[in-house]
Amino acid sequence: MLKFYFTFFSELSLKYSLLIFLCITNLKISSAQVRTSSASEIESIKSKVDSLDKLFYEYRYSNRDTVDRILEEALSLTNSIGYSKGKVRVLTNIGMNLYFKGEYTKALFNFIEALKLSHSLLLETNDQKKISALEEQLCGIHISVGNTYNYLQEINLAFLHYSKAEELAAKANAKGTLKQIMLMKGTLHQSMGNFEQASTIYSDLLAEKDTTDITDRSIPILHINLGETYYELNKLEKALDHNSIAHALFKKMSDKIGMVATQQVYGKIYLAQNRLSDALSYSHNALSVLDEMDDHRSRAQAYLLLGQIHDKTKKYDSAVYYSQKSLDLSLVNNLDETALKSCEHLLEIYKSKKIKHPIEDIYKLNTLNLELQSRLLNKTNEIELTDVISKDPIIADESGLRSDKFQITQIQDRIYIVLLVCLGIFLAEIVFIRFTYKSKSQKTIL
Repeated sequence: MLKFYFTFFSELSLKYSLLIFLCITNLKISSAQVRTSSASEIESIKSKVDSLDKLFYEYRYSNRDTVDRILEEALSLTNSIGYSKGKVRVLTNIGMNLYFKGEYTKALFNFIEALKLSHSLLLETNDQKKISALEEQLCGIHISVGNTYNYLQEINLAFLHYSKAEELAAKANAKGTLKQIMLMKGTLHQSMGNFEQASTIYSDLLAEKDTTDITDRSIPILHINLGETYYELNKLEKALDHNSIAHALFKKMSDKIGMVATQQVYGKIYLAQNRLSDALSYSHNALSVLDEMDDHRSRAQAYLLLGQIHDKTKKYDSAVYYSQKSLDLSLVNNLDETALKSCEHLLEIYKSKKIKHPIEDIYKLNTLNLELQSRLLNKTNEIELTDVISKDPIIADESGLRSDKFQITQIQDRIYIVLLVCLGIFLAEIVFIRFTYKSKSQKTIL
């Protein structure tokens, strides 16, 4: 009997030691699969990812389908060789693309994934040069997260991420980036309706600029922002002056996007001044370019502005046509704020009996109006329910960003599962062999 157990345990310990060794070895092999490519192939793929990154910036405003294909290919390539540094850029670009499409919550997830991976890379290196480059990248991602929260009217969270970016920029003594962050904080005040405070920030930043530098894009941006804030403050002449400077500078830079933005501001100012012919001309010019760029949010706003101008000129059929186009485009692309404004404008036209319309459609618009108001009020709660967002501010003091801990836990869990399976098989074999041994013993006695 003792001899049997000794032989049994000797064989079993050898068998399971071999099994555990093979399983753990397999874990190491599977984690190293991305490194099976040759060095030259890896460099070639990295070079292709970098080229796709440049293509993204070239096409990001003009061709959404091409951009989607570029990003899909870039993500696939970075995953195929475990190119984490490249993947951070790709995730950030995906976030930017989704932001431009108006899919802000999805954009936020991608930006936060980029933050996680970037922090993971930061923890893996002691090279000061690499640390500085990663911190610069992190700073840019925090700005993108801040911009997204800004649009979603999560003002406190936006301020928090801008402050984190400011901290990193100050550490690197990146004066240009610090001014950019101040500019973004100005837009936060603008979003909150603090137009006086926003205009003060913009004016202070503009005072520090070399206005003779025609290559500095932040100068016309500051002028257009001042134009918009003065428009909101009903200082229309000041608004017009700043917008005219911005328009001229964007024209010198051949900046199509900037010129379109100033044309839209011209439309709003001229509408407020009752210069309806000028308002109509600039708004139509803006829309003709926006149709080529496929910028849904700006197009929806341009349609609404044209609807408001036609309303003022008493061309109510055209007013309804453009406001309805704005509403339809906004609803398809989840642009609730613009959708609400378009819906309210249509209701205003119908209720004032400027144009005849079926009572059923007015009822539908009233229902939609209430739904949009409710959706905008609940948007904050909806975002906070998601797992990632609920971990902000800065993902619970950045501890949640350390994805390397998660990866280690995953490997540990896999080892525990392997050991438990081995233990289960071990116990089953003991029961089976004991049963077989008993049967043999009984037969021998018989």
